[in-house]
Amino acid sequence: MDFKRYMNEIENHPGYYDTDISMALESKGPIRVYLDDMRGAPPGWILVRWPNEVIELLKRVNVSEISLDHDLGDDKRGTGYDVLTWIEKEVVLRDFVPPIINIHTANISARKKMEGAKRSIYKRIGK
Repeated sequence: MDFKRYMNEIENHPGYYDTDISMALESKGPIRVYLDDMRGAPPGWILVRWPNEVIELLKRVNVSEISLDHDLGDDKRGTGYDVLTWIEKEVVLRDFVPPIINIHTANISARKKMEGAKRSIYKRIGK
């Protein structure tokens, strides 16, 4: 199953997440979201494991900053790059204001692609 099909499945089953993001969804203040399958989140960050969890938080909560890994152990469920393509689409179509974007992947070629997407997002919003 590719990422788009996976996201469609997730959207048809609201509330399905591998990570318990319920507390984050109830948050009133800005949060920082850390996407990674292996590392723990730094203090003050919410750890999530899959792109759909980051996207759901971006849709529903005041997210001030994200930090993204690329390789998450199951490319069919998506990568950190998929979060960036979602953000870019939302910026173009819905004037979405993105959070501060950090990239912490160790995958050098993926980092280059992700940094390019980040530059494109920031260029579109005039940063």
